[in-house]
Amino acid sequence: MQYRLINKQILDNFLRELEGVTLDGLTTVEIKTGKKKRSLNQNALWWKWVGIIAKEVGYEPEHLANELKARVLGFDKNYYNGVECLVPKSSRKASVSEFSELMLATEVMARKLDIVLPRPEQYGWEK
Repeated sequence: MQYRLINKQILDNFLRELEGVTLDGLTTVEIKTGKKKRSLNQNALWWKWVGIIAKEVGYEPEHLANELKARVLGFDKNYYNGVECLVPKSSRKASVSEFSELMLATEVMARKLDIVLPRPEQYGWEK
């Protein structure tokens, strides 16, 4: 099970309660700092932008998306049939700031190509 901490005092109380408790050896308690992930609205707008640019330049949206992700987010190593391959990192786990960099790179690409992209406000989304 995973729980998201919303109050540090609750964590402090939990850790105090654990003192002196004997665990069965199979129990693991892991505490790590989380990070805010990109929003679904942010992702939807980015894919809209990628689709617009791809259509203008004659690319498939998925190919353009992978190109942008590789440039901004970098690569992961995967193995296929024992062969190491580099693939663009997924944007699914990107933090808000990482995804914002991805969106900025997409905007810059569009400007260089004289492509006008829709703004979030046009969809009623907040900045």
